[in-house]
Formats: sequence, structure tokens, C-alpha cells
Amino acid sequence: MRRTGRGAGAIVALLVAGGLLGGCVASGVSEEPDEGAAAAAGGRDGTFGRDWSIKPEAPAGEKAAKPTPVPVVTAPPAPVSTPDTAPAPAPTPAETGTGWLWEDPVRITLPDFEDKDLGDVRAALEALGADDIKTVDATGDGRSPWVDSNWKVCSQDPRKGREVDASDRITLAVVKDGERCP
Repeated sequence: MRRTGRGAGAIVALLVAGGLLGGCVASGVSEEPDEGAAAAAGGRDGTFGRDWSIKPEAPAGEKAAKPTPVPVVTAPPAPVSTPDTAPAPAPTPAETGTGWLWEDPVRITLPDFEDKDLGDVRAALEALGADDIKTVDATGDGRSPWVDSNWKVCSQDPRKGREVDASDRITLAVVKDGERCP
């Protein structure tokens, strides 16, 4: 005959349940309803389930002290002040004619950048608001500047004195310092 161990499991479960009940009695948990706590809670009976609540019990031989009712004070809600006139909402871009779809483009006039240091030229263009600056190798070798201060501007497109949108592409033909412009 084979044993399944179910009897041992049932015994362990009974021992655990007995230990829990014994701990509750030793710690002062009572199954008696507590009307005083229900009254102090303003009608809420504070029970867990239907017929019991947690309350301290006096040690054996001593008389339990009556709980002292605690008055519950509620303040009236604070008055909410509302201004007589609400502030006007901020206008939307559609109302003002501003916003990225409605803004007039920023216009800049290009100075003469020929024979100037590429780093200085790029800083000047960015300060003017230009945001599409392209460099090309003026010799046609396809080199790209890694350090702008080592290159100089040979020509620019659009030419000097032209007024362009800041978002228009500005192309600078450059050579390394010490090289001649073609």
C-alpha cells in the first residue's frame, strides 16, 4: 500500500490554524461586537465581516476599561473664491496668425565670406539664424572639413549682398588653410 502524505499535510494545516487562533486570543482579539467603536466611528461599525471586531481585552482578573468616546469635529468646507471675471484664454496661433505655419520667414542679407575662416563664417551664419549650411571642397577632391578652423571659404552661394530666407541652403566652397582657391 502506498502512502500519499495527505494525512501529514492535514495535521500540519490543523496545527497552523490552531496556532493562529491561539495567537489571536493571546493578543487580545475578541469576536464580540463593539458598539462603542461603532458609535465613535460615526455609524461605521468598524467590523471585519459580520459579527466581530478587534478590541483590546484586559488581562485575566482585571476589569476592562471603558473606551472613551472621541468627538469627531468636521469643519465646513472653505469658501472657494472665484474672480468676477475669468482671465481671457491666450489666443491660438490660428487667431493671431503666428505659429510655424503662419510665421513670415526670417530674412538675412549675406555678407562677403570669401577668404574668411570657415569656423568664423559658420558661427556668423548661425548667429544670423541660418540653419542649412553646406560645405563643399572647392578643389573637387570631395574632402570634408573635420575642423572648421583649418579651412577657409573660397566662394559662397548665394553671393554676398543677397537677401535670403534663413532656412534656405547656403553653400560654401572651401579649401584647407594654406591652399589656393581654384
